[in-house]
Amino acid sequence: MTTTQLLGDSLRVFGCLHLVQVPAMVVMSRMLGWRADLAKLTDLNRRIVAVIGLAIVIVMCGLGVVVMAAADELARGGRLAASVTAFLAVFLGYRAAVQWLVYGPLWSSSRRGKASHRALGILFSLQALAYATACVHAAFER
Repeated sequence: MTTTQLLGDSLRVFGCLHLVQVPAMVVMSRMLGWRADLAKLTDLNRRIVAVIGLAIVIVMCGLGVVVMAAADELARGGRLAASVTAFLAVFLGYRAAVQWLVYGPLWSSSRRGKASHRALGILFSLQALAYATACVHAAFER
């Protein structure tokens, strides 16, 4: 198996991991009491938060599907592959940093809360690392 084939297979797995976030969001909304907190907002602000939340889910799932569908092309390299994987590395690196540094001190301190916080932090960190690796590979291929 070549490096490019291994990277393509790895990218497919990391693309699938984008979709894991959908059920995680449902669990998180219950665990963090979003319904009660959102009820305190005005109707307009509640709808704005709902629209932004759904947009984030659509973007994350869409990016996952793109990565899964184009994993071999991304692994082969070139300018588009380097650009897409660079964006994903920065985006998910930012998300990992927020999870660890911003949400960490505020996250639920229950055993389940700590486990979910760590799981999301590890997920985003690994995704960022995988996409950064793919970006470096893509930049030097072709």
